[in-house]
Amino acid sequence: DDQGVIDMWRNPTYRGISYRHNLFADIGDDTGLHAGQGGIRFDDLISGMTVHGNVFLRASRGFGGVQMNCGRDNIIDNNLFLDCQAAVSGSYGAWNDHWKTAKATPPPPDFIFNDLYRARYPELNRLFEAPFLNHMWRNAIIRCGKELTRMPETFDRVADVVLAEDPGFLKGNDLNR
Repeated sequence: DDQGVIDMWRNPTYRGISYRHNLFADIGDDTGLHAGQGGIRFDDLISGMTVHGNVFLRASRGFGGVQMNCGRDNIIDNNLFLDCQAAVSGSYGAWNDHWKTAKATPPPPDFIFNDLYRARYPELNRLFEAPFLNHMWRNAIIRCGKELTRMPETFDRVADVVLAEDPGFLKGNDLNR
């Protein structure tokens, strides 16, 4: 519980990691569910990640297929969410106290704040400045309970397709149970 198959936690300066072309299927159960379970989880400030071209099939219980707590600058692009409780859960503003703590005490190691690292990841220069957005672009969301939970205003959304029924491309495939 309170986990993802892939789970990162607490450092907003992690950058440049991409999760591409994976299948996350049949994730989680309802036994003792306190918070949730999902495919990919960016917990407490994780920012600057890319989730592209993945399939999330029944990949959420309590969370979305992708779950975020308080991160920013994450890109969720061109994924298929099928039969998930939610496609994406969480938001920038879910745990704003974490950002106050992070601003008061920058995380180690020191190289994260050097000129070379900041040149490669310029968004670090505005880490504590508005707007605090995540990006949801060109995803197919099929038969999911919700597209997005909490604070939709913190997501830049472009061309997501949301369908209540399978348009036919999964017929005869054992993914469609």
